Amino acid sequence: NEPPTTSILLYPGYGYYITSFPYQFSWMPSNDTLSGLAGYRFLIADNPDMMNPEIDTTMMDTTYMLASIGNGEWYWQVRSYDSAGNVSFSEIAVFYVDTIPPEPVVLIFPEDSSISSDPYGVWFCWHPTEKLVKKVGNKQILYELYLADSTDTTIFGEISDTSYYYEATLHEGWYTWWVKAYDDAGNCSSSDIWTFAIDVTPPVIESTTIWHDTSFMGPFEIRTHVFDENGLRAVRLFYAFGESPRIFDSLDMVLDTANFYHAFIPQVQDSTTVNYFIYAIDNAYDPNEAYDPEDSIYHFRVILVNVGESDIIPHRFDLRVAPNPAHNSAKLIFSIPKSENVEIAVFDVGGRAIFKKTESFTPGIKTYELKGNLKEGVYFIKVRAQGKVLIRKLIMLN
Repeated sequence: NEPPTTSILLYPGYGYYITSFPYQFSWMPSNDTLSGLAGYRFLIADNPDMMNPEIDTTMMDTTYMLASIGNGEWYWQVRSYDSAGNVSFSEIAVFYVDTIPPEPVVLIFPEDSSISSDPYGVWFCWHPTEKLVKKVGNKQILYELYLADSTDTTIFGEISDTSYYYEATLHEGWYTWWVKAYDDAGNCSSSDIWTFAIDVTPPVIESTTIWHDTSFMGPFEIRTHVFDENGLRAVRLFYAFGESPRIFDSLDMVLDTANFYHAFIPQVQDSTTVNYFIYAIDNAYDPNEAYDPEDSIYHFRVILVNVGESDIIPHRFDLRVAPNPAHNSAKLIFSIPKSENVEIAVFDVGGRAIFKKTESFTPGIKTYELKGNLKEGVYFIKVRAQGKVLIRKLIMLN
């Protein structure tokens, strides 16, 4: 009448989660010194009373390989039998089957492909979906945040909230980040991988057109070269007329090619001072700004004169041809800082001199009208003064 010794359950332990199959159950062997051990009865049921077991089988071994069973809460027991029919009962242990990983979390911020100009700490935010509420047990979801640059990956683990503040200063460059969600059973899912950039460098503005005092009335083309490694949100030309203006109008500059932009300051109707500067911002969330010039503005005077002298003495020798292209005749508009003999010559594309003249001019903005039999074609205007030679191309049309 003496039953075998009671088997001690080994794996899975009480409250253990099984996340994959097959899974091997094991227990300590029983002993029976009288009639001898006849075998074991292995049971798995969905209730602690072990009624209507899902698995009910006998064996001599102390292991059982479970091929599969549904997700949920389960109970298992081993009963030991001797040859006389006596039986001993092990304890009943609960275990959970959970092979379903959490649904991937949805990333919120920093947004994918976003650019920030603030390197001093970053908030990472995400939110779970409703399917993250597990059906088995009182489950808790923990998160791991992955942050990678071009060389290293940093992992921030065991986060119970759906946000994390990274306090360190980030260097300039592009980063990738993603979040993994873990349940108590160890099932894992991973979010999409997003990228963001830290950009604290403002755009570079260079090669801006610099106008000098002129009698040309406009419109005045302004060209500039603007570059930013992460792209530009806007390039604008600000301009105003008059001395010491307080209010500037602005125009979006148009991209040509290879980071060159242009816009036109409108034509003026009278002598005035034209003021202008370039403003550019990049694509960062709080954009980096650049100005050209950095701490002042460009300005030049428009001096309207007839043929002859003007009262304003220019600062440098300059030459313009207007209109260009021209019909029948064209005007040479040049500035003379001091009294000078000015040599004027016109050459065709073959290098033959079509017209030559030397004339004395007093200081000022001067105009000289080219008249004559200039046929349709391309000509080159050469004006020599102040020990310098200026050459301009003229296109004549019928």
